[in-house]
Amino acid sequence: MKSELKNKINNLMKITKNYSVNGAFLVLKDEGWSDGFMADLTNYYFEIIKGKAIDKNGYFQNKVFSFNLDREKGVDIKNTIPDKTKEEEVINVEFNLEDNTCCLVSQLYKVKFNPKYLKYFYKAYKPFCGDLDIKVTSEVSPITIYIGGELKGLIMPIRQ
Repeated sequence: MKSELKNKINNLMKITKNYSVNGAFLVLKDEGWSDGFMADLTNYYFEIIKGKAIDKNGYFQNKVFSFNLDREKGVDIKNTIPDKTKEEEVINVEFNLEDNTCCLVSQLYKVKFNPKYLKYFYKAYKPFCGDLDIKVTSEVSPITIYIGGELKGLIMPIRQ
């Protein structure tokens, strides 16, 4: 990632709201979890995020209306992962003050998304894994997040 883009993303993360579980908490079939808008393909923070979704009595909080903790019935996300050969490197990021969304810009695409999902990966993995490698495939395909060369997450774009 080029230093100018890196600086833009660092600055964007300073003004972006923190991620919170809202709406759904679903385990993935193999490993990881999703809220329907993003997916962490690892189990590194599974228990922490699950803890934020569940109240002190062991029930899912009112803001979490859809949940699944059974891996056997977990969401199979393999068909959602974009073709790696079609991925484009992000060359710019733009922030929209009107609706607090961002666009990741590549040579071919401009992909709109909610930056709080990127902030989740930024805060969770950057301290011990280094920079995130962000790729786009189209305006409607998930944004892919690579850390150390491995796919760690997906963020669903906002359809324009």
